[in-house]
Amino acid sequence: MPASDLIRDLTRGGFRPRLDGGALRVWPACAITDALRAAIRVHKVAIVAELRRADQLAPDLPDPVDLDERAAILAESTEL
Repeated sequence: MPASDLIRDLTRGGFRPRLDGGALRVWPACAITDALRAAIRVHKVAIVAELRRADQLAPDLPDPVDLDERAAILAESTEL
């Protein structure tokens, strides 16, 4: 399985793969199954390379989770 497919599957499954100082992080870590963890280990080098490539193509785009958090904060503040 190509790294891009695994990243897509992770994202569709509600996970957030990202690089943190060069280290691969997948959130929420507590929800990763043993099979998924094994697939990530097998393809880790390729996943890191793909995420680095994506960061180089669009380094200034905000993290989608940040946008969701901002929207939730705005919605909450308007309810007050």
